[in-house]
Amino acid sequence: MKSLLRILVVIVTAGLAGCGGGGGEMVARIGSGGSGAPVSAGAGAVSGFGSIIVNGQHYDETSAQVFVDERPDLPSAASVDAIRLGSQIRFEHLSNRISQATVAAEVIGPVASVGANTLTVLSQTVRVNAAAASPTVFDGFTALTDLTAGSIVEVHGQRNAAGEIVASRIELRPATGVMRVAGTIASAASDSF
Repeated sequence: MKSLLRILVVIVTAGLAGCGGGGGEMVARIGSGGSGAPVSAGAGAVSGFGSIIVNGQHYDETSAQVFVDERPDLPSAASVDAIRLGSQIRFEHLSNRISQATVAAEVIGPVASVGANTLTVLSQTVRVNAAAASPTVFDGFTALTDLTAGSIVEVHGQRNAAGEIVASRIELRPATGVMRVAGTIASAASDSF
């Protein structure tokens, strides 16, 4: 009987793990600490405050443990102030109270070129979102024309069907040597991807 129960737990756990968490999907799991209460996970761009608003839902962040994921192998602890308008976050919550949130940019690096409504950073095409409901937030500059080749930016956003990053936030940063590209590998060879 115990073996059957263990197999059932493994199957249920694998099924929940397969549900993913990107693009605003919600995943439930059992909380720690003996409460047995379901913990949910979500992801998306921060669209407002007063609490944190993600995907149209309000979440209490006052007791959240916050991390900034510039290096996936070593996310750094941060204050709630690291969560800014347009930031992409992954988070866990219980009854809309965030316990842990991770801020993660899609690309950090130097601008190679700037167009009318796009820019290229580390060979990634970044598209400014002009939709009135969710325009791209600019931080440290006011228009794309303010950016020049070599400017260091941090870009938050989701990828569209063409693989472009539709930016929810673009922040001008000082040169620190940190570079980051996140995304799905389209093809791989023995010495490149």
